[in-house]
Amino acid sequence: MTAPATIPTGISRARPIPIKAIPSIFAGAVHDYFSGMLSLRHGGASIPEVVGQHLGGGFRQFMRAFSVVLLLLVGVVFILGPAKILTGLTGEFMSLGSFGTFDLLLLVIFLTIWSQQFCRLIRSLAGYTHCLGRRS
Repeated sequence: MTAPATIPTGISRARPIPIKAIPSIFAGAVHDYFSGMLSLRHGGASIPEVVGQHLGGGFRQFMRAFSVVLLLLVGVVFILGPAKILTGLTGEFMSLGSFGTFDLLLLVIFLTIWSQQFCRLIRSLAGYTHCLGRRS
């Protein structure tokens, strides 16, 4: 069995960075650059709008829905990661199984905020006049 490929980080006790992560960093930078460049060339339009201009309205709607799903997943990661760190620091004195108290609290706060943004998106896409029982 061989050791994993790593590079030194300059600090002897720090965890090494896996070699496989370095291309991902550059790929992310290239993706961000080209997304920004495409947006600027189309007058600041979002990626779904650029896709819609070139591939049609069906793909525009697909990209909007796909973006919502990806944003939800990113939001969950950015909420649950720190929540698990906080749970590890404070202990799981009121644990709900593997889902800690802070995890649940932060998830409820995130979903409350996110539901309002999701309602605005649905209203703009489908032309609804109200969402969650409130008139706009």
